[in-house]
Amino acid sequence: MNGNYRIITLCGSIEFRDAYITKPRHRVKDHFKRTVMPLFLSLFLITLTFVSCDRCDKEEKTLILQPDSSEGIDAFIAAWSEENYSNRNFGTHVEFQASAWTSQHIPCFVRGLINFDLSPIPAHSKIIDANLHLFTVDNTVNGPGHSTLSGPNDFILQRITSDWDELSVSWNTQPATTTVNQVLVPSSDSTNQDYVIDISDLVQDIVNNHMSRFGLMMRLDNESYFRRILFASSDYKDPAKHPKLIVTYEY
Repeated sequence: MNGNYRIITLCGSIEFRDAYITKPRHRVKDHFKRTVMPLFLSLFLITLTFVSCDRCDKEEKTLILQPDSSEGIDAFIAAWSEENYSNRNFGTHVEFQASAWTSQHIPCFVRGLINFDLSPIPAHSKIIDANLHLFTVDNTVNGPGHSTLSGPNDFILQRITSDWDELSVSWNTQPATTTVNQVLVPSSDSTNQDYVIDISDLVQDIVNNHMSRFGLMMRLDNESYFRRILFASSDYKDPAKHPKLIVTYEY
């Protein structure tokens, strides 16, 4: 009766059959036990060790960021031909917004900038998920929260690719952005709608480009007035409404 031998490994199985071997069975079996079996057993143990170590090295963590006015980095920039607005800085304003409006019958465009300190996340980490929480505010100098007066206020989040300073940035000095993995956020359903936005791919890009972690720009998809999206900034009086980022990552 012919003997069959099967070695099971993590990569599959290897089967040996002695039906085609013309040497005496006991010699083939002895040769197999002395030479082939120990070799494949060693390879199996090495493979198991590498797979086990790879799995053991992975660790999943969650980072929650909701900075206050002393640590938060956000601002809005405005283009308006009056009062030198295009050169003014709004880095300490209580609002964080993107809008297209008119003031004194003159068009005014606003975009928001925001950054979070992602330095606790090691380079080359894998982002499992990243959610940006933005909270609306009412009764501001710019009106009652979001507006869809002339149409949808869908907005875009883009990764910023050049440096900017919260306390000096203006419309005329606004940083560069990229459309790669930009996120299109649907129009608001009400003036006081809060948002939870999945920006996992954007955060992965930021982590991968650890020398250029400059945050995000928020702008309307259609910058035609009268439309507005408006949230609390890190300078808002209620800390529960400050922008919040929750990132789960693996490294």
